[in-house]
Amino acid sequence: MKGKMKGVFGIALVVMLLASLTVGLAAAPAGAASSNLKFTTLELPKVGPDGDYWASPGSDVGPIARTPDGNILFAGLYDGTDWQVVKSTDGGYSWTVTDYYDDVVDDTTGYNDTTDIVDIVTSPEYADDTTLAVATKDFVYISQEGGKDFVQLDNPWTTKTINDLDMTIAEDGDQALIVATDKPEVYVTSGLLAWTAQDILVSLPNTDNVLACAFLPTFAADDDIGFSAVVTADTTVTGEAVGTGVQKTEFTLDHSPVVADSETIKVDGVGKTEGTDYNLVDATGVITFLITPGDGLAITADYETVYASTTMTFSFEDIADGGGWGTTGIVNAPVTNAEGHPFGSEWARIAFPDDFDAFGIGNNVCFAGIVEAGALGVTTLGSDDGSDAYKVICKEAGTSTAVDLDVRGVITTLLPTATAITSVDVCGDPRQPAYWWAPTPSTWATPRRISPPT
Repeated sequence: MKGKMKGVFGIALVVMLLASLTVGLAAAPAGAASSNLKFTTLELPKVGPDGDYWASPGSDVGPIARTPDGNILFAGLYDGTDWQVVKSTDGGYSWTVTDYYDDVVDDTTGYNDTTDIVDIVTSPEYADDTTLAVATKDFVYISQEGGKDFVQLDNPWTTKTINDLDMTIAEDGDQALIVATDKPEVYVTSGLLAWTAQDILVSLPNTDNVLACAFLPTFAADDDIGFSAVVTADTTVTGEAVGTGVQKTEFTLDHSPVVADSETIKVDGVGKTEGTDYNLVDATGVITFLITPGDGLAITADYETVYASTTMTFSFEDIADGGGWGTTGIVNAPVTNAEGHPFGSEWARIAFPDDFDAFGIGNNVCFAGIVEAGALGVTTLGSDDGSDAYKVICKEAGTSTAVDLDVRGVITTLLPTATAITSVDVCGDPRQPAYWWAPTPSTWATPRRISPPT
C-alpha cells in the first residue's frame, strides 16, 4: 500500500456550489428558478512539476469533509485496491496521508477493514478537540488527533450496512454520533458510549432502507433531541395505521395510487369487505366506510401501491427512548418527481443551514440530495427521474413540503454528462455557498461554482 500511495495526492471532482435558500428567500416562491443561478468556472491549480498540485490519475475520490473554519479538508481516496483518508491544510492544493490505512485497513497493524468509506465527518469543535469520524460500510472509526490513531467503535448493526454518518456536540459537551443503516434503523451514541436504536420502524413500518441521517443544528439546545433521516420504501405496505373510529367515516392511506383489489382493510383486527363495509378510491387512497367504525377501534391496511416512495422524516424524541419519526414535532415530507409521482431511492444526503429552526418562520428550511433507485452512476437520466436537490419546508401539521430545486437541470446545461446530486452542504449565511457534488464518467473534471441568486 505505502509503495502505491504517494505522500501527496491530487484530488479533483465536479463541485457545484449553491447559495443558501433560507431566511433571505423565505418570502419568495418555494421553487428555485434555474435562471437565478449563476455559474462560474474555477480553474484547476497548475498540474505538473512546475505547479503546486499533484494529480494522481486513476484514483477515485470518495467522501469529503471540512472543519468548521474551512481550513482543513479530509477526503477518502481509493486507488483501485485500498482506501486511504488524506488531509489538506491549504484548501485542497496539496494532500498528505493520515493513519487511516495503517490503523484500519492493514491486516497486520489495523482492523483489516477493507470495505468502502461511506462518509467522513469532523467535530463542530474541531479546533479544540481535533476529532474526525470515518464510517465504512461496517464500522465507525474515531480519530481524536486530526487523523492519527483511529479507533473502532462498537457495531450493534452486525451484518447490516452503514449508509450515512453525522457528528455533533451534545448539551453536556460530549461528542454525539448518528448513523443510518439498511437494517433499516438509525443509531445514536453520545459520549461515544453504547449505540441506541431509534425505532424508526415503529413510526414508519414499511421502511426498507434508511439512506441518510443528520442531527438538527438545535440538537444540544433542545436537550439532546432532534435529528432527521431520509427513508425509502418499496411498493408493499403492511400494517399501516390508518386511524381510529372516532365518529368519522373517511380516511386517507399514506400512499397512492393503490393497486386495484390489493388492499386488506381491518377494523380492530377484523377484515372488512370492499363494497359492503367500505369503498376505496384507488387513485387517491381515500377510504369511506359505509358505517362509522366503533369509537377507538384501530383501522389498519395492507396494500400494494403503484409507486415506491422516498420520505424525509424527523424525530424529536429523547435518544434514550427513540421513535416519534414524523409523528412528534415535524411531520414527514414525501418526495415526488417532476410528474408528481413518488419514487424509491438508493442514495441521499441531508444538510441544515446554521440558523435552522424546525419550528421557526422562514428558517424552517433544510435540504436533501436524493438519487432515485437505479440512477446512481447513470450518465443519462430522464426528465421524470427524481434524482435532484430538494428544499424541505418543515411544518408541524399537514405535510412538510419537499420542493425540487432542479439543480440537476441547471448542471446538465453546462455539463451534459452530469448525473445525480450525491452530496450537499449548506450554511445559514446567504452570502456563503453550499457544496453540491455531481459525478461524471471521468475522475478528473473542472470544479464549477453557483454564485448567490440574484
